[in-house]
Amino acid sequence: MEDKMERAVMRVSEGCEYLGIGGTLFYRLIQEGAFPVVRVGGRAIRILKSDLDLYLERGREGVVRG
Repeated sequence: MEDKMERAVMRVSEGCEYLGIGGTLFYRLIQEGAFPVVRVGGRAIRILKSDLDLYLERGREGVVRG
């Protein structure tokens, strides 16, 4: 069976776990357009792991390193 963190497509709960954040913040990031989502059946939300990786990478680029 495939490890949840290696799945190409994630549920919201998996995305929260992957980023280490709670659902409220995750939904706020979705509303702000931080990363694209796919709606399945009108309600269910799926997120590509590659989009979350890109979001994390963009965040690292904004960090000033001494």
